[in-house]
Amino acid sequence: MKPYTVVWPKSVLNDLTTLWLESTERDKMTHSAEQLHRWLSTRPEKSREEREGLRRLVAPPLQILFHISEPDRLVQVDAVKLAEH
Repeated sequence: MKPYTVVWPKSVLNDLTTLWLESTERDKMTHSAEQLHRWLSTRPEKSREEREGLRRLVAPPLQILFHISEPDRLVQVDAVKLAEH
């Protein structure tokens, strides 16, 4: 099956960069971001829908909110933040 294209808008990348710079565990942050990106590109529909098409995916220490355009096979990340404990 064709993978999804994952779009990380500049504002979300800026937030991710800030989280990474403020982290004392940058390796974990990097691994989490890579894991989330892989998941989004291969099986985003397996995540839980939160509300009105917005979905949430967690890979500690990060979590993201995103939406899927199934006809375009496109995933857009809408927000990134630290996962709640």
